[in-house]
Amino acid sequence: MFPTNQWERNAWQACPLIRVLVPRERRSGETRVAATPETVKRLSSRGCSVWLERTAGQAAGYSDAAYAEAGAELFDGDSAEAEGLWATADVLLTVQAPELGGVTLKPGALLLGLLDPFRNSGLMDQLESRQVSALALELLPRISRAQTMDALSSQANIAGYKAVLLAAAALDRFFPMLMTAAGTVQPAKVVVLGAGVAGLQAVATARRLGAIVSATDVRKATEEQVKSLGAKFVYADIADAATSGVTVEHIMLSSSPAANGDTVDFTIDYLLPLLAPNSLQGANSSITLTFHAAQSANQPLGDCQAGRQCNTITWG
Repeated sequence: MFPTNQWERNAWQACPLIRVLVPRERRSGETRVAATPETVKRLSSRGCSVWLERTAGQAAGYSDAAYAEAGAELFDGDSAEAEGLWATADVLLTVQAPELGGVTLKPGALLLGLLDPFRNSGLMDQLESRQVSALALELLPRISRAQTMDALSSQANIAGYKAVLLAAAALDRFFPMLMTAAGTVQPAKVVVLGAGVAGLQAVATARRLGAIVSATDVRKATEEQVKSLGAKFVYADIADAATSGVTVEHIMLSSSPAANGDTVDFTIDYLLPLLAPNSLQGANSSITLTFHAAQSANQPLGDCQAGRQCNTITWG
């Protein structure tokens, strides 16, 4: 039952049900924040006491004043007050896994975020020793009941969109076909590896920019989705398939369902590897791209290290 008058609201503020802490993200290059003023307002209206570190939302475009107006209490991350807030927080909201260090969390507290538990064993050990529960949002099952808690689809959409923009900026030619007095510039040809949420967004964006787009995926069911966006589906013969949980070693592209060494009947100007993160096991895993080019033997054209920036691969 929620408060219905000012007296009840004051009582709830004096003794809130849940204390929520939102620290500033400290990982280099991270500009996101775990709560917006809108979500702070919704939490506050339900009796939660929300404490937010100053400038936590600045890089994401949210001012401290906006948070204060929404009902958040602001604190300095380096102050003595911060230690007490961490120690009494019931819920800790983060984007990426926090660096706890010497921070004290009370037993029974809950940590929510994109925690990447399989690569953050140290953090998991700390949480276990302190009896703190954790919910890695990226591991939530993608089912209807959990759809409102899906933290990956929105980020994957952004990744696919931004990947094409970065590719267009890095490529030494135009994406669309241009007809000028000096002649006609043919459209660029782009191949997208992976036709999930990010891959389909990349296909759509590259098409909107005027490129000739092809895409591939280990799941044959994605062929219809790729074609519905106006792209060509390229069949992939994958050794040590990612779906088996084994490191992907080679991807061979073909223009027909029966690979059998067929040559791909197009040249490629840019290739976007947008494979699902769980297709790569371990930080040192790699994908070797083997392209059957016309009038040439199998040529390895580049590597994409898991968790690292992929090499720019161009074909003239």
